[in-house]
Amino acid sequence: ASGFRQPALVANADVTLQLLQPYLFSNKVSGVWTFSLIADKQKPYLQSILRNRIGISDQFSLHTFGFFDWSLERMSAEIFDSTSARFFTGEQRPQLNSILVATVQRDMTNDIISPSSGFFASFSLEEGGIVPALLKNFGSNLPFSQYYKVSALGRVYTDLSKDRFTILAMKVRAGFSEPYRFERKAGEENLPVPLNRRFFGGGSGSVRGWRTRELGAFERPQFGGNAIFETSIETRINVLKGLGEFWYINLNGIWTVFFLDVGNVWARVRDVRINQLAVASGLGIRYDTIFGPVRVDFGFRLYDPFEKEDHRWFSSKKFWKETFANGVLHFGIGHAF
Repeated sequence: ASGFRQPALVANADVTLQLLQPYLFSNKVSGVWTFSLIADKQKPYLQSILRNRIGISDQFSLHTFGFFDWSLERMSAEIFDSTSARFFTGEQRPQLNSILVATVQRDMTNDIISPSSGFFASFSLEEGGIVPALLKNFGSNLPFSQYYKVSALGRVYTDLSKDRFTILAMKVRAGFSEPYRFERKAGEENLPVPLNRRFFGGGSGSVRGWRTRELGAFERPQFGGNAIFETSIETRINVLKGLGEFWYINLNGIWTVFFLDVGNVWARVRDVRINQLAVASGLGIRYDTIFGPVRVDFGFRLYDPFEKEDHRWFSSKKFWKETFANGVLHFGIGHAF
């Protein structure tokens, strides 16, 4: 346990037990129960979560699905940095949160792992706090967060070559959350949105010129924000298509990728500013496997809104010593989106 508290360590440990009921009411409705123990270690804090989740999914039509989840989360956080500890006082209090999430998804893509055409759209509503408020906190003395959260995600894929040689992929993601008060006792503390339910920027599936949880239009982005906007576009080219195999390497499964990412995270919706949108670009390599493409991306910053005003665009910097040297290498399995 002491090793998990090392200041430089970034890790996530998750042990989950799951019980699945494929046919809950009909062959289109299924249920799932999961019990999870989670430890989320970031450099400034260690968050421990005990989660009990019940979920129901329903297939509305051939391509449209609905999901409803109810989670009870016993949370606690230990913040190591003294300055952050003074700033994030509410986050350090143990909580028992009841969280309801309703999601609708429509998937019109032609492949689950590597789509070349079609679109995917998802919309989620999340609420925390109303159940314990109505039921007087289940008899527990632990405080709980009251908040609502809205999230939307869209992805579009187009085969520019008609034979999976050049694929254009685009993504848009947006969301916001806000604490609220309902049936609170007088003088009772209104806790912020839980740490694990906030938005984070930067990383292999976000704006790739920044490291994971490094991007945010506020101090200490590792603690997340309550508003996000991201959009990405990338071109995937099957450069060695038709060349077969070479030394057990499937040359047909090698892709080169060129991408452009734009986005940021803000502390609140009212803080959103267009001139604070970060811009990154770069290139990557994909290798198709039976479990999805293995991915390597290198991203660098085209526009850094947190630099001095005359030093934000890459054109005002030295390319090798500043732009390229500060680039970020990402590894992953599956496409970025």
